[in-house]
Amino acid sequence: MRKHVTTRREFLKLAAAFTAAGTLQACAPSVSTPTSEAEATAPAVAVKEVQPGVPRDQCLILENPSGTVQPADDFNRWRSGYGAFWVCGLQQLALDALWYIDPDAGVDGVWDNALAAEKPIYNADFTQMTIKVREGLYWSDDVEFSGDDVFYTIDTIMKKPGQARKDKI
Repeated sequence: MRKHVTTRREFLKLAAAFTAAGTLQACAPSVSTPTSEAEATAPAVAVKEVQPGVPRDQCLILENPSGTVQPADDFNRWRSGYGAFWVCGLQQLALDALWYIDPDAGVDGVWDNALAAEKPIYNADFTQMTIKVREGLYWSDDVEFSGDDVFYTIDTIMKKPGQARKDKI
């Protein structure tokens, strides 16, 4: 039997598609069957609609302050010209970072370890950083997320011409 390997780009496209499908399903109007004569004759309650047939109270609406992400299936936040680095709305449901830092408190404030297990560890002159990744995180093909994935991402960014923010790494 041939083993299917899913690339990260394919995984992110599928994650976006499933997220969008789930969101659309949640927005679908629900149909209920009256269980009594009183319910059958009760006046319908007006529900605001986002669009005709799409009730507002059954929708997940994400604000995207950076505007529409074009192309919609491009999740490469490192691509040159990609302007929606961290405020990309729907894509945030399918992506995560190593850490989240309280922007008001800065690096001395609270750190939320997302994909990382702890804060980064730097050498004395800050030319090297050690990242310990969380255990138990898996790709869709049941391969565990590891330091190799972090290294591959950073190495690819550094080697590929035109990658945005490459000078920040």
